[in-house]
Amino acid sequence: MKMKKLFLLIPVIGSIAACTSEKGPVPVKDTDNCDSTISYSADIAPIMTDYCISCHTAGGSGTGDFTTYTELKQKADNGSLKNRVVDLKDMPQAGSPTISEDQRKMINCWIKQGAPNN
Repeated sequence: MKMKKLFLLIPVIGSIAACTSEKGPVPVKDTDNCDSTISYSADIAPIMTDYCISCHTAGGSGTGDFTTYTELKQKADNGSLKNRVVDLKDMPQAGSPTISEDQRKMINCWIKQGAPNN
């Protein structure tokens, strides 16, 4: 009888271990409601550096230089940043590293907050 109980516990223990060992991006900001202040320098600029400036630099193949706040702010204000990154999700282009959903939400919240240079 004890052996039967042990076999019943093995799947439970295995599923608990699987849940606790999942890896993935952990959101550090409340991007579901945009309640957290999103910082250009701490949150947005690193995303641009990691995913966008390989194309979006002065003289690069992409339109706009995302290495500067000024040009990124223009894209935020005219709606093209939200359209391509948040709505269409076609940026970064196929074959490039992919931005996570949490990062897309963070960009969206930053835009909703007026895309401040903070």
